Order: sequence, then C-alpha cells, then structure tokens
Amino acid sequence: MSDQIRPSEISEVLLAQLKDIDTDPRFEEVGTVLQVSDGVVRIHGLKKAEAGELLEFEDGIKAVVMNLEEDNVGAVLLGPTDKIKEGMTIRRTRRIASLNVGEGMVGRVVNPLGEPLDGRGRIEGDLCEMPLERKAPGVIFRQPVTEPLQTGLKAIDSMIPIGRGQRELIIGDRQTGKTAIAIDTIINQRAAYEAGEPVFCIYVAVGQKGSTIASLVQTLKEKGAMDYTIVGTYQIGTQKTFNGASVPAKNVDGTTEGGVLAISTGWEESIKLYQEVSLPKGEYALVTAYYNGCSSTEATSLVGWLPSTGNNIMSKKNSFPANQWVTDTLKFKLLTTRTGKVQLGMKAVAGGSANSAKLSVDYVKILSYKWDGSLLASSIEKATKLYGDGTGSGADKLKEALDAAKAVMNDTSATPEEQVAATALLNEAIREFEEQLKKFEALYAAIDEAEALLGDGTGNSATALQDAIAEAKQTASKEGVIPEEINAAAEALKEAILCYRLANPTGAAPSVTTHKYVARGSTVALGRSSVSGSNLQEQGFCWSTSPEPTIHDNRTTKYYSQNGRIYAMEGLEPSTIYYVRAYAMTKGYAVGYGDVVKVITLPRGNVSWGYDNGADAATNARINAAVADAVNYLNTYTSIDGLYANVHYGSGTPTADCSYGGWMRVGPNASYQRTGTILHELGHAIGVGTHGVWNDGSSPMRAGSGRGDWLGDRATAVVRFLDNSTTSVLTGDGTHMWPYGVNGAHEDTGAEMLYISNALIYQALGEDGLPPTGGFSTPHYAFEQEDTVKYYIKNENEGRGLYDSYIVENTKGQLVWKSLSAEQALRNDSAAWYVTFNPKNCYYQLRNVATGHYVTYASTGTNGIRTASKEVAGTNENFHMMRSRKDIALGNGDAQMNVRGYWIIHPEHKQNPTCLVATTNGTVSTAAFSLTDAATVQRWLLLSASEVSQFETAAVGSFMGELDDMAQHIKSLVAVPHTEDVEGTDAAIETIISELESKREQSLSISEIASLLADAEEALMQFLAHATPSKVEQPFDLTYMVANAAIDDATGWSASPTLSYSCMEYYQSTFDFNQTIKELPAGTYQVRVQAYQRPGSSADSYSAYIGGRNNVTTQLYANSTSQKIQHIASEAQTTQLGGNESAVGSPTRYIPNNMEAASIYFRKGLYDNAVTTELTSEKGSLKIGLRCSSSADYYWSIFDNFRLYYYGSMSKDVVNEIDLVTEDSPLCPTDVYSITGVKVGTTDEINALPSGIYYTCGKKILVK
Repeated sequence: MSDQIRPSEISEVLLAQLKDIDTDPRFEEVGTVLQVSDGVVRIHGLKKAEAGELLEFEDGIKAVVMNLEEDNVGAVLLGPTDKIKEGMTIRRTRRIASLNVGEGMVGRVVNPLGEPLDGRGRIEGDLCEMPLERKAPGVIFRQPVTEPLQTGLKAIDSMIPIGRGQRELIIGDRQTGKTAIAIDTIINQRAAYEAGEPVFCIYVAVGQKGSTIASLVQTLKEKGAMDYTIVGTYQIGTQKTFNGASVPAKNVDGTTEGGVLAISTGWEESIKLYQEVSLPKGEYALVTAYYNGCSSTEATSLVGWLPSTGNNIMSKKNSFPANQWVTDTLKFKLLTTRTGKVQLGMKAVAGGSANSAKLSVDYVKILSYKWDGSLLASSIEKATKLYGDGTGSGADKLKEALDAAKAVMNDTSATPEEQVAATALLNEAIREFEEQLKKFEALYAAIDEAEALLGDGTGNSATALQDAIAEAKQTASKEGVIPEEINAAAEALKEAILCYRLANPTGAAPSVTTHKYVARGSTVALGRSSVSGSNLQEQGFCWSTSPEPTIHDNRTTKYYSQNGRIYAMEGLEPSTIYYVRAYAMTKGYAVGYGDVVKVITLPRGNVSWGYDNGADAATNARINAAVADAVNYLNTYTSIDGLYANVHYGSGTPTADCSYGGWMRVGPNASYQRTGTILHELGHAIGVGTHGVWNDGSSPMRAGSGRGDWLGDRATAVVRFLDNSTTSVLTGDGTHMWPYGVNGAHEDTGAEMLYISNALIYQALGEDGLPPTGGFSTPHYAFEQEDTVKYYIKNENEGRGLYDSYIVENTKGQLVWKSLSAEQALRNDSAAWYVTFNPKNCYYQLRNVATGHYVTYASTGTNGIRTASKEVAGTNENFHMMRSRKDIALGNGDAQMNVRGYWIIHPEHKQNPTCLVATTNGTVSTAAFSLTDAATVQRWLLLSASEVSQFETAAVGSFMGELDDMAQHIKSLVAVPHTEDVEGTDAAIETIISELESKREQSLSISEIASLLADAEEALMQFLAHATPSKVEQPFDLTYMVANAAIDDATGWSASPTLSYSCMEYYQSTFDFNQTIKELPAGTYQVRVQAYQRPGSSADSYSAYIGGRNNVTTQLYANSTSQKIQHIASEAQTTQLGGNESAVGSPTRYIPNNMEAASIYFRKGLYDNAVTTELTSEKGSLKIGLRCSSSADYYWSIFDNFRLYYYGSMSKDVVNEIDLVTEDSPLCPTDVYSITGVKVGTTDEINALPSGIYYTCGKKILVK
C-alpha cells in the first residue's frame, strides 16, 4: 500500500471542514469592567442590558444585572470577587437569569444558578426552568394560612406561632442565634417528612463563607435533615467511604462480587427500611448480616417483624464489633397467615454520627424452619466440601460442628430453635476454618513472593531472607498450628521481604527534609516534611526510642490536610523520649530520610468535668458528648493538670460562656452544643480572655496594650507549624484568640484537625506563661539538652558577667559567678554542669560535673539556691525552665551568634514563683519571677563546650564593633563646630582617638576591650561636659544614646504598643512610653520626635482644630518638661501623599488615616515635635518619652524617629527660638516672612532663600 498522500485527499478534507463554517456576521455586545468591590461590579458599554439579565465574563464567571444607570450597569457577581479585575471584558447572554428546579434539588447544595456545589453530580429528575427573580403572587392569589408550622421551639410555637405559608422575619444582632433558629426549624420538620407530608426547606446563604455553609450542611446531615440519613449502596471492596466508615472488602461469605447497603446516622436518630410481605402459618427466622466499618461499636439493631396488627417483634442487638461481619437473627412464630413489614435498620446513640456504629448490610433472609431446612442443609454441604479429606489445619473443629449439624438434620424431632442453633454453630466453624485457610493462602503467597525475589541468592541480605523463608515453611508444615502463629509467620516474612527490597533498591533515593518543629501531645506527635523525587510509592514519618529511627521501627503514612500534609504519629507512650524523622520510598524501594528530631511526649493531661444535666434528654446528650470530646482533646494534646470543667445548662445563655477556672454554662442553642464551642470555652477556663497575662494592658506577652499579637515563642511556633508559614502569629482581642479559636458556631467545622490545633495552642500558651490552673505556667521541655553533654552557665545581664563569667560551685556548696575566659572555663569542671530532664514531671535537674552535687532549692534569699550532695534528685532539685523571648545577638559575619537565656525556677503553684538571680559581687540569690524582657538578671545562658568558644569569639567581635562605633561617635561629635569650655578638652579627646586607633589593631581579650570602651565613654562624656556647639543650628547629635530611636521594635522602651510600617501607635488608650538615659553631662538637651494625635474622628478633630480648639492630650516630655505633640490637622495637605487618607474640611485637605499613611507623612518630614530641658548636675539622668493621661473614642496617637541633641552650656531659651530646617525635613506649604515682615515665599521654596532668619507658623527658622 502506498504511503503517499494524494492532493485530492487533502482537498476533500478541507472542503468538508469549510462546508460547515457559518460565514454570516454575528455581533455580541461586550462591556468593560470599571470597578469591582464586595461582589458588585460596575460595567461600561452594555447599553442594551436588561434588568435581571445574565452576563458572562471571559473566564466563565457570571453576574446578574441589578442596576441600570445612564453610563454604566451594576451587576451582582455569582462567583469570586478576587478573580475579576478592572478592564476585563464581559458579554451579554441575552437571557434572564434562571435555574432548573424540581424535586431532585431536595437535599442538594446549589449556587444561585442551580448548579450543584456538593460534589454529588448533576441534579436528576423532572426539572422546570424558572426565573431567578420573579414577582411574588399577590395576597389575593395566595392560599390562606390554615395550619401552623411546628418549629420545635416551644417559646415560638406557644407564644408566636408561625403559619405554613406565612412570612416571618428573624431580627437580631450578630451571634444572637438567628441562624440557629432557622436551622433548628429545618431539623424539626423531620416528623412531617416521616409522616409523608414534607415541608420543603430552602436555606439561602447570602454573603457567607464557604466554610460556614459546609458547617451548616454538616449539621443538617448529622441531624438527619438532608434526607435525614446517609443511606446508599456501595460496591464490595470500594475504597470509597460513607460518613468516614470503610466498606468491607468481601461479603460475609467471603465473595467479592455485588454490593452492600450502607447506613449511618447520629443524635439518637433511626434509619428504617422495610418491605411489606404476607407469610403463612409457621416458624421463621429473620437473618441480617452487618459489617461495622468504624471504631465506634454502639447502635441498636432495628431488625424486626412488624405485623399489621399486634405486637412488633424486634431484635435485641445493640453492639457491633469494629471491622467484622456479624449476623442478627430474630425468630418468631405465626399461628395464622399474616401480613406485615420486614424491617431492617439501626438507631444511633447520643451525640454525632461519630459516636455510633456505621453499618454495611449484605443481605436480609426470611427462613422457614417448619417447611424449609435448606439453610442447615446448605451449610452442611459447604462444610463437607471444605473438610475434604480432613487434613487441613483446624479440620477437627470443623468436623465436630459438622457432625453435630448432621445429627440435628437427621433428627425429625428437632425443633426450629435447635436447627437455628446448629446452623449458627456450623456457620461459625466454617468461618473460622475459611479464615485459617485464608491465612495459609497469605503465608504461601508470601513464601512464593520471597522465593521469587531471592532468585539466585546473591543479593544483599540474602541469608536473612533465606532464613525467614525457612521459618515460614516450618510454620506452614507444623501440625496443629494455630491462626496466630500463621499470622505471625506471614508478617515476619513480609517484613523480611521488605528488608531485602530495601537492601537491594533500584534508582535514586528521594530527597527528604524533616521540618524542625514537631508538635506533640501525650500519645501523638505531628510533623511536616518536604520531599522531592520521582516514582514515589510511600512517604510519611518513622520513629523510635533510639536516636536513628528507620521504617523498620515504627512508621505512619496517615496525614491531615492543612496547608499541606501534617503526618500523625499515633500510639505513642506519654512522657517518653522519641526520635522521629520524615522518610519517602520509591517504587524501587530506595528510601530517603530527613534529619532526626528529638521529641518528648507530654504527660497525659488531667482535665476532668461534670455536667448538671439540666436540660431535656437530647440536649443533655449533645452537651455531654461535646464536653467529653473536648476534654479528651485537652487530655491527649496538653499536659494541663488539675482543671475541672464544671458545666451547667443555662436556659437564658444565648451561646455559652466560661470563667477562669472552668465554671461553664451552655445555652439552648444546639449550634453551640458542640465540641468546638466547648473547646473555645475551655480556653477561657485556662486564661484566654480571662487572665491578666492575656488581656492586661501591661502584659509583657501581648503587643498593643493587651489587644495585639501574642509574643510567646511556643504559641508562635505552633501557629506557624499549623499554617505552614514563617510569618503567622497568634493574635486576638481582650477576650478571644485567632486563628483556630473557634470563635462562634460558624467557625466550628467539625474537623478533627481544628480541634487538635486548638488544644495544641492551649498547651503552648501555658508554656509561654499563661497559667492554666491558677498557678504558674506549664512545665515543658524548653532547653533541648543531652544528658551526657557538659554545659556552662552564665547570666544574661551585662553587669552580671554576661561576657566574662560563669557559674561555679565553691567549696561551701554555693553558686557564684566567676570571671573565666572560655579556655579557663573549659578546663574547670567546677564550671561544668550536667543537665537532665524528667519527662514524667517536665522538670530539669542540674548536677556539677566536678562534685556530682545537685543544684537544690534551700530557701529564699542569698545562696538560697545552692548545691547539695544527693544520690538521687528529689523535689527540691527539680527546676522549671522557661526560655527568653529575645535573642542575644553577638558578633558579625561568620562569627555571628544568637543565643537565648532561660529562667531557672523553683516549682511553686503561684504566678510569681522563686527563681535564681545573679546579684552583685559574684553572688546569686532568689527573686520573684518576672515575665518581662527586662528581667535579664533572672535569665541564664546554658552553653555547650563548642558554644562557649563560639560565644567568646562572637563577644570579642561585638565588643570590637562597639569600640568601632564609639570611635566613630567620638569623631563625629568632635567634628561638630564647638568651643572649649575648659582648656585642653580637644587635646584630651584626640589622645583617646589615637589610643583607640592604635589598640584596634592589637589582639585584645573581652576584658581589655571592655576597659578600653569604658575609658572611651568616660572621655567622651568629659568632652561633652566641657564643650559647647558654636552654632545653635548644629548641636551635638546624641541620638545614638537612645535605645532603638528609630522604633524598629519595642526594645529599650517601657511598653510595647502596636507596631507597623516602623511606626508605633496607641488607639483609644492612655499610656506612658519612655526610657531613661543615664550618665549624661550637665547642659541643655532637646528631644525631638515625629508624632501627632488625632483627638477624635477625622472630621470632628479637624473641625475643632480650625475652630481654634486643640484637644490634644498626648505630650512629648524630657524629665519634668513637656510639650503637646502636633495635632493631626496642623500639617494637613492640599494633595494626597499616599496610604489611607481622610479628606476633611472645605477646601479639601488630607490627613493620614492609618499607619501606612502616617509613615508616608513622617518620611516627608511632617509632624516634627521638640521639647527642650536642662540637666544641672553631671552624670545626670534624662527620662524621655510620650504620655497620654486621658483618651476617648477615636483618639489616635502615633509616632516615630526619636532624636536627642545636646547644646552644652547654651541656654534653653536660645535653643527654643530656633527650628532646624534641612532639605530632608520639608514643612507643609505656609507663607514665609523676613524679619522685617515682608513675605518672601512659602515653605516649599525655603531652601532657595538666602541664608538668614525668617518667620513662619509663628516660629523663627534659620536657613543656612
């Protein structure tokens, strides 16, 4: 056959394709998006659009025309707002928005166009297209209201009954239960549904989150309101689940064909399925086979014979073992022909469906024992075939049951009851025999697989596999072998096969990274990983109590999907040290491992509860189940000890509430009688929103005066782990926390990972310092030590030996901090300590390497914590360690080092227990614990030998950096034009500069550098004390002496206001934000800061200001001198500068309205403030800051960029007369006048004016 293509063939194809082309011109009216926000889009160009018309965007998202204006069309989006951008095109569809409706929509979740959102496929059945919007029939045309709608809510049904067909508005504030009323009403229509007179309930969710809708749908499903049950048929062996339960792999008879009927429900609801039958006189057995596909085993069988008259005969079965087939047999007699119903089904126990068995039904059989012995005969036939020649393992037991069944079969006087019993016994023997056969089949299959894999026996670990094959064969041939032995042999061989495959992998191993943070509870650990590689067959985590875990030890592939995979290592022992790491395995059995992480599981929590059962039975069941579930999460994922949740029913409680300590009320709203709500309330029980560490404005653990981010490391680490983020933080207001706070029923998705996340955060909050049970914070594994490593301890405070001293034990058993170099410390075992951790109580013990003495608590006061000779650590040798929240940063470049200190605390059940502190002259003492960052004398660094050397190197680098900075400061200050107040001042400082430069090139110890630095600081202070700037406009700039003058964070300042865009703010609150600078020379100082206050709303404060009322209450101060900071309106702009700005006044002016805008105004040099003061004595102190003594609604103070200037002996009055102006500090546009009163320009032009003194805004300004 020729492979050449003829030209005619090509022509024919092209003609066929061109024939169907429609060449008639078509026109579409297309518009352009002008604006989009909050689900509403403005469109230009659709002049012929009709009200209610459906529009379509280029990406398929639709919208409905709602507003027709002269030059644009307003439409409501039927899709996500974030996917619509300005400039996108949209076309008319020329059809009114409509949807197809019919009974197939019942129980479905759809969008406004009737498109399914529930993943259950298209809507089937007879459907009729109806417009989305249509006029309601008039009152005359409606049927009259003749019967009530039973909401199930007694207060409504008795006092304000609602008629079927009536419109009723539900009004109320947010979180008052409006949705709950609607949902409860829907749920309570069950009775009408079962009576065959259903009330069709349509829940329309407008503007609600997808997660909220999912939660409501789940509630309706659990309550049985979406067809009231989960009932469906599934293929045997499917991997699909129903309501979380598995479908059996085989039928009850071991076959793999056909399907099962799956049933599941909750909240004491019932599922009933039946057929009407007519049975003649006789004796019968109704037999049903059930398989329970979940771990919950409780439910009531509803198998029964329901005669048309007379008493029902029902099953007594109320337990179904997990993952097993069981039969439910019900026997009954009929004395005459009767009609009735054969029923099967189940009734759930209290609580959600998770509390009840979830059943698959294989068959329902009606057996007549008077006329039909076929069941027993069939079983005998099957058993006889299985028995064969009687050589199979377990054949004796089968033969015994078979002989007994034959005896009954041959006994003409045997009763139906005896036939049923014999059949049941024989069927059980058959099942056991078949199970044993299957076990043998699995063992022989494993032997075959192993022998094929072994091949010629030349692979790695071949001997081990040969031995395993031999042992398996020996077990298989063993006479009288029991099923457990067969199983064990098969599992051992499978493990040997895996070991052999792992020893002989093919292909490259995947690259695996274990994320450093691993969350832990008492019996569970959770980890994340990153894996790269191809041809993967398995990935997860492995763990062991040995330091190098492999997949041969323990492994899991179970994970939760939450911002990626979170793997769950379950079945761990509480208070146990584990080593875990991620792994991944290819189909070629090449395994890659991540780094090992040491994890210590928590002691199991000791949270208990009680409930007064003060409501109706259904409500009590829900509350009991929810509280039990929530407490179980706390006991599994926290070590909280001694909390008692004292739960009460509150008929007048709208949702639920709880006080610190655990006194809780749960109201009648069923949406709040769930696990998530109880966990939320237990958060209040342990201090969230109820303890000062959470909500006190001065708490060191909260930014923004008790209303901002949580500052604790432990909770931050948990949230970042859960979010799979490096920037997430835990935050909240005075009462709630988020994320994962379950702040309302709408946030309770019912997801297990949400509840786990909530509990993990509670544990972390306790570890950070929020006391969960009225005492101190939760003890935990804070310092990651190793038992055999020597540690060297030094205090975090610079004045208590941070750079040059270590804790040693002296001959009196006292702890002293002694000056030692790194080399000296490492040679002196009296300065070395072993640190151990007790996982049972989560406390540490410290033991001196040289003497073996333990650090012990003897008393409060000097040397109250000392050493003692003990064989075994006792109660007083236990210490609680807490990690500092701030790094100590040393060195730079390769020598850079960041370390954290630890509090060493004597365990006491109070908020401020006794801790170890460094005091003067090398001694130690005790003090009441302080959670503040400033408590450096209470914190201690614990360094390994390598870290000791690294610390000294980094410290030398830091000191050299400080020395270089000091030299630069001195040179900069000396370069300022000045006059000597004391002769020889300049010569003295030049000598210091020369000495610094000379010694800088030498190899210096820390103590030598510190001494040189102290000399330089003293010389600089002497210079400043004896010099005065020559020009008032060029003072000495001492801003470097202000700790964190640029407000990068709150370090060095007395408080931690809200920080963003490198600005700090206070809103509607009073404050005193300050720091004190010490050892200053006498003279005149000026403190400057960019700051303003808005005393009220933007409009009101601006109106008051231009009306002559300056209501500013925030002051800039330096010691006792203070000055109001600028009013926000004082530098209002004629044009917008950026950020969120408010337009005020007429003509329009602009002022900042958020922190971003404020930062832009500050960068323009606006809102500068100054206060001038004098120090009259040498080595004086200067307290500088901002304070606000009164505040009100909308009062907003914001600030940035502190500066400190020194004018020497120049008088305060002279300094106050001059404002410094530079090109980097423009003023707002204002007229400028010469000293003779002639207008010479505006402040926009000020830098172009000749040098001299000018007036503007009532102030003198010097232009250089």
